[in-house]
Amino acid sequence: MPQDQPRSFQIAFITDEAPSPIESVSAVLAQARSSPRCDGASITPVDGQFPCLWVEWHSCLGFVIQCYEDESSPGDFLVSGSCCGIPKVEIELGGQALELWPSELFVSDELAEQALKCFIATGRQNPDLNWVRIDAFPRTILWEGRVGREAWERDGADGWEERGWAESDSARAAGTAITQSALLAIAAPADRQG
Repeated sequence: MPQDQPRSFQIAFITDEAPSPIESVSAVLAQARSSPRCDGASITPVDGQFPCLWVEWHSCLGFVIQCYEDESSPGDFLVSGSCCGIPKVEIELGGQALELWPSELFVSDELAEQALKCFIATGRQNPDLNWVRIDAFPRTILWEGRVGREAWERDGADGWEERGWAESDSARAAGTAITQSALLAIAAPADRQG
C-alpha cells in the first residue's frame, strides 16, 4: 500500500466475536470504559495486524494505552508524565501474573484521546506525548504463572520475598505485557479451568 494513502483501522474487543469499524475516538473510549473488567481492545489495520494499539480501561485509574508500530516493536506505553514513579498500582495480567505498575501508566481521557486520534490518522505514536518501552518502566512482579498464583493465594504476601518470588528479572527482561494475543490465550477455556 502506498505511503500517502490513509489506512482503514478496525477495533476488536476480546469479548467481541469479530472486529468492527471505528466510529469515532470518543466511541472507542466510551466502549472501553463500559466493557467488562479485563476486557480490552486492539486497533489494527483492516488489512493486517500491525501497527497495533491496545486500549484498556481500569476503573478509578484510567486508560492503559500500548502501541506496537510494527511487528518488531517491543511495545511502548503511553505515560502521563515525563517519567515513571515507583510501582504501586496492582495489575493482574489476565491471570498469568500480578504486578505493581507505576501510576503514570494509567492515563486520562484527554491523553488517551490524543494518542488514539494520532494513531488512527497515521498508524504511529503521537510524538508530542510521552511513551515508555515495555522493558523500561519499573515494575514489581508479585507472582507469575500458576504455581506463583497458587502460592500467593495460599500464603498471601507473608514470606513471599523469603522465597525469592517478589521480583523476577527474567520476566522483567521479557517484558510481560497486556497484549491482545496474551489476553486471547488467557481467555481460552482450558486456561479458565486452572
